Amino acid sequence: MANKLSKYALAIRERKHTSEVLKSEEFKKERQTAQIIRLIHSIEKGLCIEKPRLGFGVVKLKKLFALCLSYANEFGCEDFCLKMARDAIKEYIDFHKEKNYESEDFSKICKEFLDFPCKENNESEHYGGVINVKHECSIDFEQLEKFFSNRHSIRDFSNEPVMKEEILRAIHAAQYAPSACNRQAVRAYVLSSSKICGLYKDDLSGIGGFAEKADKFILITGKLSAYDIGEYNQHVVSASIFATYLIEALFAQKIGSCMVQRPLYYSIQWKNIANELGIPMDERLVLMIAIGKIKDEYTVPLSKRFPTDAIVKFID
Repeated sequence: MANKLSKYALAIRERKHTSEVLKSEEFKKERQTAQIIRLIHSIEKGLCIEKPRLGFGVVKLKKLFALCLSYANEFGCEDFCLKMARDAIKEYIDFHKEKNYESEDFSKICKEFLDFPCKENNESEHYGGVINVKHECSIDFEQLEKFFSNRHSIRDFSNEPVMKEEILRAIHAAQYAPSACNRQAVRAYVLSSSKICGLYKDDLSGIGGFAEKADKFILITGKLSAYDIGEYNQHVVSASIFATYLIEALFAQKIGSCMVQRPLYYSIQWKNIANELGIPMDERLVLMIAIGKIKDEYTVPLSKRFPTDAIVKFID
């Protein structure tokens, strides 16, 4: 009975918090940004297939124009998402003009683009559209497998501090992690171990005994505003993929890490921590990563993996 009441109370708290998030002004901007980026990615995907259907994506382009105009009127014309939309739409138009495609809908798209709120400039950087890539890989599979297998969850670090530049470099590399429709709804917060211990006090389940040994902790959050109601919990997926890229990027710089799971439901504890750290209310903690410089030699759990054929099944 207690468990049922506890789960019921958690569900009520979750629903109440979600309602508060939906009403916030910040949520409105973040949701529009995510919707714009999602529509941009739909156009980009259409341009990536071998033989795109000419005139594809008209309905989505109409929605994209409307969203961009609304966004520009409320939040300004030079935001990153509008630059992405501008370049993606221009590439869509250029592609169809090269094919000598004509239609009433396409003419309307071209005309509407003339009044796009974010104008073209002399920037050399390309923000949206597609690029041609030649496959290159400077590391062979044996090296990659060795790199993966040599990374361990470390709980015993050296006393050498991890530099800000090293963390930024790793996070920049982790930004290449795939995310749903390129929404990039993941954020990272870097804190000292003493700060973490102060925030969580005696509730450090999963990191008791080694929290003080870590130099820093990285909190990984997912933005609820980036996903529709039918994509419930997708923020957890993108944040987890990002975190995996991040720990490998850290390891490449001889920085050890240990992923620490935290409750995924909304809690009073997280509310208080988020308020103190200035984390927006539409972000939910997915996990945190303890990091520190690697010693020359250290002890880790064996963590034997299942035989590969025990976890995979080929289905014809």
